[in-house]
Amino acid sequence: MSRTKIIDQVYPGANQSFTTDISESGKSQHLNFANQVKECSQLTVDIAADRRRRCFRSKTTVTYTNEGTADAQDVKIKVLYPKYVVPISSEVPWTAKRDSALVFDIGLVRAGERKSFVITDSTICGNESIRGLSQCIQAFITPKSTCVVPSDNRAYASVAVAGSITNQEQTVTFSIANQGTEDMSDSTSYRVFANAALIKEGKVMLSQGEHVTLELPAQSVTYRLEADQVADHPGKSRPTASIQPSSVPGGADSIVVPTPIDAFYQDDADVDTDVSCLTIIDSYDPNDKQVSPQGITSRRYIKAEDDLKYLIRFQNTGTDVAYNVVVEDTISEHLDISSLRIGSASHPFTYTVSGKGRPVVTFTFKNINLPDDKADEPGSHGYIKFSIAQNPSNPDGTVIRNTAYNYFDYNSPIATNEVVNIIGDTVLASPVPLVVYECGKDEPTPAQAGAAIQLCETNQAVLQANQPAKGRGRWKLLSGQATIVNPESPTTALQDIGYGETLLEWSVTLCEASSRSQLKVNRFALPPAPGITMPDIQCEGDQLLPVTAEGSNIAWYEDAAKQHRVFAGNSFIPTVSATTTFYATQTVNGCESPVSAAVVRIHPNEVAVTATKDTLIAPQADSYQWFFEDQPLKGETSQKLLARNTGPYRVATVTNGCEAQSKSVMHVVQLPTSILKLSPNPTQDELLVAFVSNAIGEATITVRDQLGRRVMRVQVRKAHTVLEQQLDMGSLAPGMYFLDIRIQQEVYKAKLVKL
Repeated sequence: MSRTKIIDQVYPGANQSFTTDISESGKSQHLNFANQVKECSQLTVDIAADRRRRCFRSKTTVTYTNEGTADAQDVKIKVLYPKYVVPISSEVPWTAKRDSALVFDIGLVRAGERKSFVITDSTICGNESIRGLSQCIQAFITPKSTCVVPSDNRAYASVAVAGSITNQEQTVTFSIANQGTEDMSDSTSYRVFANAALIKEGKVMLSQGEHVTLELPAQSVTYRLEADQVADHPGKSRPTASIQPSSVPGGADSIVVPTPIDAFYQDDADVDTDVSCLTIIDSYDPNDKQVSPQGITSRRYIKAEDDLKYLIRFQNTGTDVAYNVVVEDTISEHLDISSLRIGSASHPFTYTVSGKGRPVVTFTFKNINLPDDKADEPGSHGYIKFSIAQNPSNPDGTVIRNTAYNYFDYNSPIATNEVVNIIGDTVLASPVPLVVYECGKDEPTPAQAGAAIQLCETNQAVLQANQPAKGRGRWKLLSGQATIVNPESPTTALQDIGYGETLLEWSVTLCEASSRSQLKVNRFALPPAPGITMPDIQCEGDQLLPVTAEGSNIAWYEDAAKQHRVFAGNSFIPTVSATTTFYATQTVNGCESPVSAAVVRIHPNEVAVTATKDTLIAPQADSYQWFFEDQPLKGETSQKLLARNTGPYRVATVTNGCEAQSKSVMHVVQLPTSILKLSPNPTQDELLVAFVSNAIGEATITVRDQLGRRVMRVQVRKAHTVLEQQLDMGSLAPGMYFLDIRIQQEVYKAKLVKL
């Protein structure tokens, strides 16, 4: 807060005075006084808003004054809006809008003139995570005061600071620059805070136009840079820049919640600059008081040199219009009432100051006609802002308290909340370690992208670079085809990889310095399965012929899963005694093909005989010979044999020149009943008696004529299931005969006719 002295006492001289005695009636003295008035203009600006509530419109008032003795020409006001507040309209139209900046061409401001205009704006909707963030609006007025006469030893170097959050809100960058017209003659100090915790301090000494950049990883806190202005710099500049994240994480504890920006002082001590910060909230007490700086910690510590800005808000929550509103504020004895500066207000007002020690400032809004909130909620609000300096002698521990009282017509006053500040240490230790890098001195961690990756058919991989200790890492696709899932992470999936070579880069960047490392990913198509040439079936016990495969880098496996490799090479001579399947692959560019099956067919020395009822079946072969009781069965040279007798059978086969034998198989003929068959019947000479029975032993065959006389008797040995016996019937007379066969206790009979 700075007022330029524009009236100088010239007579009596500086630090001189006249003394006179006026106690005697009628006595008179002639005393001469003289003041010199500078012909100059001195512009001031103030800005204030009533609220920052999501989805609601608000009124921002800009107040400007010419406190000089000469008119100011070509006056311009620039208003910088914060991220989440959008200007809608203005009583004085803006002449230019550049991003978040509004420019107003005011033109002529006469000496002693004070004016205001209102900007209607709105806090954005649809994003609950912005609750708790500070929104600071800034106002600047030009031209500079012509009342200031530069001293002979003034500094022409000028410290300016700026801040930004970049890299998808992962990096906070601060800059300290010398924007003056001379080099700095001495170093100046700077400090970086995370919330109220000091995390770095240092010194810079900059040439004209030179700057230093600081960089640090972003977290959910308020970062703040303070720099000391050079000695003998005109004005009261205290360079500072604050950065908050774009959102407040839900459920965050007090360690990571951003501290309000106006918990600290702002760089607006010069009268041609003003900053007003409000926190985005969804509801608030309509009759309240705010102070800036708020102070840090729950004790609300501020510095002894901090001026205080007070914003008193009021709202008509009654049931009818409030015709007059009076705001009464008792000033703390620790504040300098002579430094009082009245700022912006929502409505026209007058004010008075009365009393000493703890003077009372009374603001009167006569004929305000403030509607009640039910009739016109936006129009029911009002506010007044003023600033004041501390007493220069305030020691640490001084407590500054302030409460205002709002009077609506003749109703009882409504007390606002009490705001408290304590003079004390405003530097805290950081609860967590945070690193601030000074660009140009600190170097990024050397990037290491990892070993080259070779893929066979699959189009996915995992990138694994080093985690930088200094700087931020990022993957970049240089050539080829691929999708990096999370470019900011050293370990990330790589998808949709194209065939051929893909070139990637892992870079670690700190400030403007970067370390880079490249990584090649080669994706190859799987080669086809190799062609297989196999010999015909081979005989067990013979020297086996080789199996060959066509292709490159042939490998032979016992299993299709390729777990057990048995040979490498195009020609493979297996050592097996039974039919076995091997699997061959070829490898091209390090990629192994699918398998080709190679069946090495070995004809065994021994074959197995199966049976379906009384039919014996040999394996498929080129030729067969069946044996019964080790005797070849005449004419039985087929794959199948109908067993007629119970006993041992075997078969001999020849396949592709390979001879094989089966084991002897004991087969029991399955007979549901015994059968006696005579052929031919009738007969002339020979009669074949065929008797099928499970009975074994001595059998007697008897032939009788029609009178029962025995005409023939034969005894034979029945050793098998089937008994076939030839009888010579030539000597018998023609006629009908009866034949029976006896074995053990069984007797079977049949008729026959002799021709």
